[in-house]
Amino acid sequence: MLVNRWGYSSQAGQIRGRMNHGLGDLDTGFYISSVRSVYRIARTGGEYWHYMTPEERGAWLKWVTEIGGIVLISLLLSPLFGWDPEDEDRFEKLRQKSGAMPLLGLTEDDPDHPFKVGGWLETQGLMLALGVKAEAQAFVPWPGMGLNQYYGTLTDAGSIGFGPTLKSYVQMLEFAYYDITGSTKGTYAKDSGAYRWQQEGGSKFVTTMMKTIGFTGGTTEPWRAIKNNPQMNPGGGKAKDDKNKGPREAKE
Repeated sequence: MLVNRWGYSSQAGQIRGRMNHGLGDLDTGFYISSVRSVYRIARTGGEYWHYMTPEERGAWLKWVTEIGGIVLISLLLSPLFGWDPEDEDRFEKLRQKSGAMPLLGLTEDDPDHPFKVGGWLETQGLMLALGVKAEAQAFVPWPGMGLNQYYGTLTDAGSIGFGPTLKSYVQMLEFAYYDITGSTKGTYAKDSGAYRWQQEGGSKFVTTMMKTIGFTGGTTEPWRAIKNNPQMNPGGGKAKDDKNKGPREAKE
């Protein structure tokens, strides 16, 4: 995705297409094509606009579509889902609307937040919309978008192999040690999710292990998935529901 936007090759200072050996042709990232055409238009006093190549026009269409999609989703979030990122009660409102979906007997019932199919589907729609928006703006080199969330982390030394895999195994070993030694560090002090192993006194080892096979909680509690995702919720989970002492109000 990065190469699709920024890929090019250069010879003697001249930007040209990057060889795509799989397709047997030259490709230039559509961000690069757009910027290059803007330069040519400015240099020719606007005349080059009439002589842009199909590749350059296609690059402009992709760029406008990407930005337009971000703007459109941003405009629809409030009227379609009632989403207000500045509302301190936003997560509690989503929770009241949805509740936690019962799943194979693995979740606990919460009488204060009963499951509602319509609200759950609406919250799932909100989660998907926020995810699409976050994915689209991840590559836009602008403050508050990709400039902070993506490009700023390109030089990180972290490996994709150490993140979701080895790091999880190390955490599991750590929590297993706590369980064996009877340390409270391996258990939850308060309810932290809908699954039974996330209730007060539940095992963090089991939570980490279940996440490695897909039981992250996003399906059962989409509101919590939004809250815990820094791309969907850039402001973090600093909402009023964090301050409450009731069931499942604590952060994981």
